[in-house]
Parts: sequence; structure tokens; C-alpha cells
Amino acid sequence: MRFIGWLVLLPFALAVVVIAMANRHAVELSFDPLPWSLSLPLYGVLFAGLLLGLLLGLLAEWWFQRRWRRDARLHRRLAQSLSAENERLRGERARPVEGREIGPA
Repeated sequence: MRFIGWLVLLPFALAVVVIAMANRHAVELSFDPLPWSLSLPLYGVLFAGLLLGLLLGLLAEWWFQRRWRRDARLHRRLAQSLSAENERLRGERARPVEGREIGPA
């Protein structure tokens, strides 16, 4: 399993290094209505954009899956309460009842 991880990670890391080496020249990043601007290497802008996109995608997916997480919590609590009730009923069934014989009538 570790070998497969390295098999996937190595080409990805190599691609990242090649992109960074090919895009080293500086670009001016300006925030138009504001008077701020930054001079960054192009690969930094590319990777920051990818990272921002990934984070926004993860946040959106987390937000849209809140219903399923809520339902899972509800079903987990229900299963725990039913399991506790089942154990309680098994305990009551195991105790002998006074004045009553167990067996065929």
C-alpha cells in the first residue's frame, strides 16, 4: 500500500517541480479597487489559486452535506437508544418472575 502511495505521489511532485521551474518569472498581482499590489512568481500565483479553489470546493461540499451528517447523528442516537432498550429488555427477560413457572402449561 505504501508503494502505491509513492507511485502516485512521485509523478505529482515531479509535475509540481517542473511547473515551478518553468514559471519562475515575477508577475504583478494587483487588487484593483484597492491600492495594493504584490510581485510574486507565477507558480506562486498558480498554486495559490489552486489551493484557494480546493479550499472553497471543500467548504462548499461540507456545507451541502450537512443534511446527511445531521441524519447520521440522528440515526446514531436512535440506534444507541434502541440498543440500550434491547439490553434492558434482555435483562428483564433473564430475571425469573415470581409465582410463575417457566415451561409447558
